[in-house]
Amino acid sequence: MELGVYQEHNVFTPLQDNSFFFHSHDFVQYSDELTNFCWSLENKEGQVEGRICFSKRGSMAVSLLKSSFGSFELGEGITEDQLSYFVDQMLHKLKVKGFEKVQIISFPEIYNINQFKTIDGVLSKFDFRTTEIYPNQYLPVNPQRNFFSLVKSEERRYLNRGKKLGFDFRRLDITSLPSAYDLIRNCRDDKGYKVSMTYKELEQTILKFPDNYFIFGLFYQGQMIASSVCIKINRNILYDFYHGDDLNFRKHSPVVPLLEGIHMYAQYENYQILDLGTSIEDGVFAFKKNLGAMVSEKVVFERCI
Repeated sequence: MELGVYQEHNVFTPLQDNSFFFHSHDFVQYSDELTNFCWSLENKEGQVEGRICFSKRGSMAVSLLKSSFGSFELGEGITEDQLSYFVDQMLHKLKVKGFEKVQIISFPEIYNINQFKTIDGVLSKFDFRTTEIYPNQYLPVNPQRNFFSLVKSEERRYLNRGKKLGFDFRRLDITSLPSAYDLIRNCRDDKGYKVSMTYKELEQTILKFPDNYFIFGLFYQGQMIASSVCIKINRNILYDFYHGDDLNFRKHSPVVPLLEGIHMYAQYENYQILDLGTSIEDGVFAFKKNLGAMVSEKVVFERCI
């Protein structure tokens, strides 16, 4: 097995045609606030078989900060032995750089089940501890099955009510972001959550990556009453990154018709998965379950070096 592990110093290209957006060079190197660095696993022909990127947080190397996930980007043909070699060399190189601990935030299992299991198995062999397991909920996107058929009876009532009231779903441009962000922030404030990005950070990110960030809104008589910011992970996966609604319309549950609109958009654009994100609280989990959401895992691994 003639392999080498090397730090990436130049612009790198995706390992697969349909790689995850959060693994792209432009995204990894986007933040000026973080010190990010990447290593690649190369075969004897110089072809890259795997890659992982880290952010520096004190004495801990984290894959990846300011991202929904990090972990390994792997070529289709990589073996468990090759990944084991990569992990062994990665730990050695992190130690040489002075790191004392490493944390790897996985992509949701449903994104790539086979690679998720391979990574989980190899990290376990290297004594990584599973420090967090989050339920990650998602909707399968099937062109033959509409959103109404997925949801429970209570949510169907909200969909029917929204149609009677004339709720209007729209895809929006960047000029609507202030109103959309206000709804999201106010909604999260009401529930006691923080918004992970400031308005300026989100605006700059959307302007930097207009092909990957989408803004959606639900309107009643011209007033925005619910909004969402979604991220295109790859051609198959659309991620509902943020959503929120107007507290004055909460009795109509406008997030339900909002998500119906996003699901219809995902069908039209031939996505296969609408990722609804992790659900830590029981109430949020139950709400998404009533929308027909299925569950996969998102895992955080850690070990000392």
